[in-house]
Amino acid sequence: MSLIYNNSLIYCSETPFDPNNISTDLSFPLSQLYFCPVCQEPRAIYQTSFEINSKFCNNCLGEYPPHVTHCVKNCFCCPDCQANLSITMSDHDNNGKSFRFNCVNCQYKYTTGIIYKPKSLHGIIDDEKTGNPDSFHQLCKLIIDGVLTNTEDTKKTIDKNIELMLQHSMPQPTKQQQETLESNIKSFPRARKLISKTTHRCSHCNNLVLAYSNDKPSSPIINKFAIKFNAIDYLPTITISNLFNQEKFHELKNWNNTNTFVVMIHFMNPMQVKCSINISVPSSFKVTRDINSKITIPMNQFNLGPTSSNLIKTIPSCFLTSNTPTAKSELILRKGDVMYDPPPSTFEEIEENLDSFVERGVSWCSIPVIINLSSEVKQKLDIGIL
Repeated sequence: MSLIYNNSLIYCSETPFDPNNISTDLSFPLSQLYFCPVCQEPRAIYQTSFEINSKFCNNCLGEYPPHVTHCVKNCFCCPDCQANLSITMSDHDNNGKSFRFNCVNCQYKYTTGIIYKPKSLHGIIDDEKTGNPDSFHQLCKLIIDGVLTNTEDTKKTIDKNIELMLQHSMPQPTKQQQETLESNIKSFPRARKLISKTTHRCSHCNNLVLAYSNDKPSSPIINKFAIKFNAIDYLPTITISNLFNQEKFHELKNWNNTNTFVVMIHFMNPMQVKCSINISVPSSFKVTRDINSKITIPMNQFNLGPTSSNLIKTIPSCFLTSNTPTAKSELILRKGDVMYDPPPSTFEEIEENLDSFVERGVSWCSIPVIINLSSEVKQKLDIGIL
């Protein structure tokens, strides 16, 4: 997907928006959000409920019911890097067999013991886990034994713990002890986890925002949807860039410890119908505890026309380059000789001609924004906008 759409972040919160209490954990890329047609609001994944329809293995493409968690065929992944494992078989005396797992990405290797009776690879790995468990399963066994066993030497254990706590440092294991410990810990091949196909509903109104079609596709990796409300198809995309054909304009005013930035905000309509935009920004808010921000925009209400099938017409001028003939000819058609003008030399020059930087397209609008950052503490401000 285009970077223009991916870097548009939407704030999704269950509580009313508070500019002085913003959590970065609640900002999501527009391409990852759903849209509820009943609530008329974007919905993050945590704002939806889901139900598993089916599962499949993305390695062998086998399909499974919802209650199965791993592929039951010979699909294994590396415990270190999650890459696929290649499997080879070796013959031994008395019709014995052993299997070797090699990671296709890292140096991980694992060889099973010799077996003399037919058994699935999953059964072989499970038996070896039981006979020689890895560190995780050893820990689980110790916890279970400790909880279920009635220990009579509680006082002895407490005294030993106190003795360890009084030590300033734990004794370091010798090199031989470390090698022995590492040789006793095994990492077993892992059965590949399945991919789920899920139906999603808005958690506020229980309306479907994503549902798969009942028609079974020819392959599980092919998705057919009966309902699909992606926010990227219904909400305008909002992105930030530098001024047209210029470097980032930044003026540092050391005498009053203020930073002033001028950037362009672009609004793009993905729908086949026009939409109205109303921008609401607080007069000022705190970026950090010591830094205040003030935003100035020349206009806060405008309309966006319907999107066009001609892709080049739907791209704002700031995102067009002169590297391709199509983009260059479109830039010349829109800007003419203006695209070769020198950049503004002062902030006052931009502020006096702020309206001239406003640009409209078929389904988009670009607006200049002045961002003023001020601090009560005398310090150099170095805050990235882009």
